[in-house]
This record gives sequence, C-alpha cells and structure tokens, in this order.
Amino acid sequence: MGAAGHRVAADVRRLGVPAGLPHRAVRPRRQDRHPLRGHHGDPGPGPFFRKIVKNKGAALGYLAGEIEGFVKSEAGNGRLKVERELLAKGLEDAQAIIGATFTDLMSANPADEKGDIKNIYKVGLNTTRLVYVLGDLTIAWLLLRGAEVALQKLGTDVSAADKAFYEGKVAAASFFARNILPLMAGERAIAENIDASIMELDEAAF
Repeated sequence: MGAAGHRVAADVRRLGVPAGLPHRAVRPRRQDRHPLRGHHGDPGPGPFFRKIVKNKGAALGYLAGEIEGFVKSEAGNGRLKVERELLAKGLEDAQAIIGATFTDLMSANPADEKGDIKNIYKVGLNTTRLVYVLGDLTIAWLLLRGAEVALQKLGTDVSAADKAFYEGKVAAASFFARNILPLMAGERAIAENIDASIMELDEAAF
C-alpha cells in the first residue's frame, strides 16, 4: 500500500466513525435514507460503513497488499507488464477515492469547529462509485492472476483445446485491464471534486 493508503488505513483504525457524528447520519432511518440508502437503489453506503469503516480498513489493507504483491512480481514473464502497471495505477486511484471519501466523512463531524454535517452527502454520493471501483479492481487482479497461471500452462505441452482455453484466459484479462482500469482515473477525478449542490435542489425541481 502506498503512503496515501497507509494514511487512510491508519485514520480508519484510529478514528472509525468520527465521534460526535449523529447516529442518523451513519445509520439513517428508512424515510431519511436518500442519498445514504443501502438497498438496491444505492449499494454503496452499507459496504462503506460496515465493511470499511467498522472493519477499520483491515480487509481493504489486506486486499491492497495482495494486489501490490502481484504488481511487484514477475507475473507472466513480461507478457503482463503493461497490465500490471495498469493494475498499480488502478490501485492508486482506488486509494485516492477512499481518501477523498474519508476526508468528506471527517469534515462532516459537527464536533469539529469547521465540521459541516451536510458534507455527509458527499460521502453518500461517492460510496457507490467506490464500491464499483473496488469491484473492478478486484476483478482485474483475479483475472490477471488467472492469466499468469494460463501463461505458465501455455509454456508446457497442452492439447489444442487447452491451448485455446488458456489463450482466452490471457486475452480476457488483458482486455479487462486495458479497457476498464484506465476508467478509474475519471472516477477518481469526480470523487476528489464532488460537491453536494444537487442535495440543495428543491424537491419541486424534480
């Protein structure tokens, strides 16, 4: 995990949910769930608060460590060099989104002199984005691990059918890494510049 990732993980372990943050802001009542709802319409807040904040970043840190280990390896004997670089950039972008979301969470603490509870909306607006980014990052990592195994098999005597199967594994992993991971930079830019202006819009506008 990079320096930023270590800082985020340390903040999660040290602070958890900020002291003084109203319970409703973290676990809103049914009628108050937008935009912090955790049902099918917006799956982000639940995983963020339960799986990252409450978990104190432990699972997230483990995942980042596994991905970093793969990135630094010689997986694929050079055949996956570009894909590993894209995975590293994807991890960096994902960690930046986590950092931005936690910054907004901490700034929503009314116990702080400059805390503004309305910043909790920024968290709600970013958590679904974060869940999708982490999902794509994990899928890319798992596909590339499979591609590493496939390349090893292709270096042995395999049947024509197995050869086609393993080549497909490598191609699928490469395609996903080259076409999906670069999109995370855009998601990062959005997350780092999110604002809650949409939440100020009068309901009559809808």
